[in-house]
Amino acid sequence: MRQKKQKKEFNDLLIPIIIILAVLPFVTRLIIYQSGLSQYTWFSDNDAITDFFSYYKSYVFILISILCTIVSAIYILLHKKDGKEYKPFVLIGIYILLAILSTIFSVDRKLSILGGISHFENVFVIIGYAAMLFYTYCINKSEQDYRIILKAIITSSVLLCIIGFMQMFGKDPVSFPIIQKLIIPRQYWGKLGEISFNLTSNAVSLTLFNSNYASVYLAMLIPFLLSIVMPINNDSKNTIKNNPLHRKQYIILLIVMSLMILLFKTYSRAGLVAMLTSVSVLLIFYHRQWKSYWKSICIVSASVAILFVGIDAIYEFRYIHKITGTFRSFTNTQNQNSLEEIITEKDQILIRYQGEEIIVSYENEDDSEAPFLTFWDKEGKNISEHYDSANRTIQYTPFEKLQFYIEKEETLHSNILYCVIDGITWRFMYSDLDGYVYINDFGKADKLTRVNRFGFRNTEHIGSGRGYIWSRSIPLLKETILLGKGPDTYPIVFPQSDYVGKANNCKTPYTLIEKPHNMYLMTGIHTGILSLIAVITFYMLYLVQSIRIYRKCKLNTLTERIGIGCLMSTLSFMINGIFNDSSIQTTPLFIIFLGLGMDINHKLRVNK
Repeated sequence: MRQKKQKKEFNDLLIPIIIILAVLPFVTRLIIYQSGLSQYTWFSDNDAITDFFSYYKSYVFILISILCTIVSAIYILLHKKDGKEYKPFVLIGIYILLAILSTIFSVDRKLSILGGISHFENVFVIIGYAAMLFYTYCINKSEQDYRIILKAIITSSVLLCIIGFMQMFGKDPVSFPIIQKLIIPRQYWGKLGEISFNLTSNAVSLTLFNSNYASVYLAMLIPFLLSIVMPINNDSKNTIKNNPLHRKQYIILLIVMSLMILLFKTYSRAGLVAMLTSVSVLLIFYHRQWKSYWKSICIVSASVAILFVGIDAIYEFRYIHKITGTFRSFTNTQNQNSLEEIITEKDQILIRYQGEEIIVSYENEDDSEAPFLTFWDKEGKNISEHYDSANRTIQYTPFEKLQFYIEKEETLHSNILYCVIDGITWRFMYSDLDGYVYINDFGKADKLTRVNRFGFRNTEHIGSGRGYIWSRSIPLLKETILLGKGPDTYPIVFPQSDYVGKANNCKTPYTLIEKPHNMYLMTGIHTGILSLIAVITFYMLYLVQSIRIYRKCKLNTLTERIGIGCLMSTLSFMINGIFNDSSIQTTPLFIIFLGLGMDINHKLRVNK
């Protein structure tokens, strides 16, 4: 008699992981909150901020991680002798301890506990990352569990493809009234349809806040799914052909191609580099199959290249122009910013322009008379005679194109010195208490001082202004060797009063720099350099262990393929971290891949 096929049991402990993979990326809900930044001179008095993609994601993740922490504790008590290695997690424990201490001694404890503007990666989210990593490592029991996780990833990828292609064709689902009623609280329904402009752009962002985060996410999914459909040796008895997944390979390959198109449409150079690097490393591990499948690999690679150029041609080669612009930015090291520095001192204003300095002040000879301007060069020579009050210019090289004039500002009850430099108007006021101060567009007085910077001289513009942000962020590390400034405090420790630097490298002098666009800088500043070393060391242990395992594997089983897919996905994330930040949008996926990869490594080592 033919025996009935035994029904495979579902591992209920996978539910939190499935939610993070297939639900969390799509959590979108409007909240209007007070950022608490109005107390600073570089921020508006109106500190009401709207958020759709970060706030609720962070708190959903925190709730899931709390549950997983409890389950993990019970699991450890019940499975003390499961044979798994926990020593590497000592490094994660050190990281969490330093994160907690950085929160206790934070420059703004409220931000570190509740989360900061648009980011919401507070101390509880950081602890949650560790909890989910450990949980994912512990609870997977068999290959059936890996299949379920794979199905969750495929389902999530399909949904992302639907949203991404709709955004490509100008039909962002978030702009649909029926969707807006789901993601906007009822009290704001009177403004339905007015938010579509703020939520859509020419680049694909999915439901991950911006196109950079979308590129990081997609660049992790692509090498993972590609590892599932890579060709294998035909002489193996335990091949993909022997299981139901083989029938789905073409579907997965179609998903991979679709994800690649979406990655191109994020216009992220970092995402493209990370994806190509991880896929190239993946091909190295499959070197045994090159002899049999080199033609297929070449055809697929050529097809992807042609597809990329074809899609970019439709959009006037925007992506290619960005890539070539990146190479030009590295080779063109000439100083492109004429205005180099403005410093407000007690009795004067120093302006450094095209390598030269001019000092300006204003004063009254008599209270009944209008104030007049006085100018000096860098040697202290009075050059006021060169000032043409009719044209408001000073005929003194290289300052001929600059304009200087004084007007009475009724709202400030004071005379204001206006300096028009390269199309930007700078306003200054004198007070007996502070001397000269800069009046920003928020109507607040601020002192302009010399800003600490490191490197990127004449190349601050590289990476869409990342050179500028990094040059101002690196000096902050000298104060965070042991403990950081506190989670999510980057916006308030960055020198936001560097209006000249932001005028040269950002959209306006008042652009708020919210993040360093570098995961390693962010970690070093938030929780300290020591915590950064702990995190990097932990990942390097996983990387080295994985290389030793998979260079000896034939990669014929599903478990091995998922394992190496996790390795490639985490590698993509770490590469992307050079140009992008850790975020609640992307890091949970990395954590799941890392925990899953470590679990598979353990099983492969035990069963070898």
